Amino acid sequence: MSKQSLPIDLEESRPLPNPASKDVKLDDESAKPPSDAAVFNKRIFAKLQYALAQDPEVDLLSLFPLNYQSRLAARKTTEHREQTDSQRKETLITKETPFRLPEGETRIIYPLSSQVKTLLDIGSDVNEALLKSLTRLIKNSEVLFCTQNAKSKYVVKCSEGIVVKSATLDNNLTEYTTLQYLQEHRSTIPAPRPHGLIVSGSYSYIFMSYIPGVTLDKVWPVLSHPNKLALQQSLNDIFLDLRRIPHPKGSPLGGVAGEGCKDTRRYTRISQPIYTPEEFWDFQYLGASASGKTYFEFLNRLTKPHRANEIVFSHGDVRDENIIVQDCDGKYVVGGLIDWEMSGFYPADFECTKLTNVFGSHENNDWFLYLPSCISPERYPIRWLADRVWDPHIT
Repeated sequence: MSKQSLPIDLEESRPLPNPASKDVKLDDESAKPPSDAAVFNKRIFAKLQYALAQDPEVDLLSLFPLNYQSRLAARKTTEHREQTDSQRKETLITKETPFRLPEGETRIIYPLSSQVKTLLDIGSDVNEALLKSLTRLIKNSEVLFCTQNAKSKYVVKCSEGIVVKSATLDNNLTEYTTLQYLQEHRSTIPAPRPHGLIVSGSYSYIFMSYIPGVTLDKVWPVLSHPNKLALQQSLNDIFLDLRRIPHPKGSPLGGVAGEGCKDTRRYTRISQPIYTPEEFWDFQYLGASASGKTYFEFLNRLTKPHRANEIVFSHGDVRDENIIVQDCDGKYVVGGLIDWEMSGFYPADFECTKLTNVFGSHENNDWFLYLPSCISPERYPIRWLADRVWDPHIT
């Protein structure tokens, strides 16, 4: 195996620690909680150990996830940003409150609905009591989701009808502007309804309607083939409806409020205003570190005749974890789609490249065999394959 083919640098001059050594405490409860990147690496390492025990001659390189480096880098990027924030001001995380609470300057960015105002229990002078009320509400809410260290993102249920999603304020509020846009232009899409947005420090707090049910990944392994086909068809109908939203003539691609296009391979890159599929292609691939002009032009010529020119509305992060399903007389039906922060107007063949972000050669989840046909790689195979060729080289 050549050094160039290694997915990570295994020839560091510094020796790797021996997990069996008494000096290495991997499960020390008194130590600092492992980072998202550390947890990810430990899972990969455990997978390699198991495979090696089963077959000492196994091809270890083939066991790494297809997008290993980008997925690891994304986790490190988030943690680095959080460490920087914590240096400026210590976050309020305790054993009693296992997630980050609001802090710093707190202000309303988008008006709060009457339901949210009631939950916050604030009077006419909202700014005076906003931070205290928001903190109290979150502390008394039910945690529905949080990341490993509960700092970068979490969702809590404030009432039977309202949830609040907290995430880093990445220079734009695409998810909220999308929910507003869908409510106005395509209310048939089963997305959460917006109920206001608050910014506190460097984090956003999006209030939205609660969609009851469970995420599709939780039940998919036990579903029957007919139920899977029915969900596939329902999702296809939803995405066809979404893609019929007309792109406003003359407006840039990406977020509906002009937030720009996003590329999330190694970290989140946000473009300057882009107006054509050709400009979007250049934004995605022209900066590939291993591609000279000739290599770029070769793939550009090879794929250009097959690339879509139509602009459609895209979710941008279609995964089974982002689909809410509900039990209906023993069969599961689609209840809603969540996590719209990567959404906006994009070329019609863009969505298929994002569907398989976590799809590797050793994947056993047959969800990837039931993808909605209108956004499936089967519909845009050349675009999907080209993206796979480029991905390892993109900085």
